[in-house]
Amino acid sequence: AESLTAAVAGSTYVVHTASPFFFPKDDQDVIKPAVDGTLAVMNACLAAGVKRCVVTSSFAAIACPAKEHQPDPETGFWDETIWTDPDRPEGCNGYVKSKVLAEKAAWDFQKSLPEDKKFEIVCINPCYVEGPALIPGGFFSADYIANHFNGTVKEVSTVWMGVVDVRD
Repeated sequence: AESLTAAVAGSTYVVHTASPFFFPKDDQDVIKPAVDGTLAVMNACLAAGVKRCVVTSSFAAIACPAKEHQPDPETGFWDETIWTDPDRPEGCNGYVKSKVLAEKAAWDFQKSLPEDKKFEIVCINPCYVEGPALIPGGFFSADYIANHFNGTVKEVSTVWMGVVDVRD
């Protein structure tokens, strides 16, 4: 925590990075690091006097509400009241739970601060992230697309999803 605080000291804003994308055998293997990591960033921002933290969450944090909490069917609009329900009857995997619980932890952290200590939080909820990786290998999105072109994946996928470039 000290090195993280030192790294953000004097910053106007900090960018929180996304957690790894994988499906563990035990949900806590992804939930605990996601929530603890987010809270470590929030505490470092507080200690360093950061004014804004941009939290990289995920579409997963908002895409899986229980059926009774779906967007208005008339408008189809999603807003800040719609969240993934980690306990929804339809089920929810550990990665998806980790994203909603980590983002909610950031918002809860901010709400718990006294007014004079609060800093701005902005959350982005990208879908499928594509583009050059900072660390070679092990980047699910890049590997997924590359494997379709290099012959590793033989069948054609018919999956529809939104895509965002990591540079955006």
